[in-house]
Amino acid sequence: MLDILPNRNVFDLEMYFQALTTRKSVKYVVIDMSKSFFKAARFCFPDAVIVIDKYHVVRQVNWAFENVRKAEQRKFCDQRRKYFKRSRNRTLFLAS
Repeated sequence: MLDILPNRNVFDLEMYFQALTTRKSVKYVVIDMSKSFFKAARFCFPDAVIVIDKYHVVRQVNWAFENVRKAEQRKFCDQRRKYFKRSRNRTLFLAS
């Protein structure tokens, strides 16, 4: 870790990154899914590859699966819905 900034404001991020003397040699920028981080990285490191960190990608996929699981469980009859309530471990997704 190099530094912790007080906010995620695009202007402040760009000012901070522009002050870096080695920014022209940056090849990769790893960010979370923040739009402000993406805008600042694209502006300040135009030749760098921007990579979304693994944690945030996996989190989005897990949330999507959880939303599908809950939506499908809402279609069940009462007895089956109670059986599968809070049942991440019992849920099986099958491709059709």
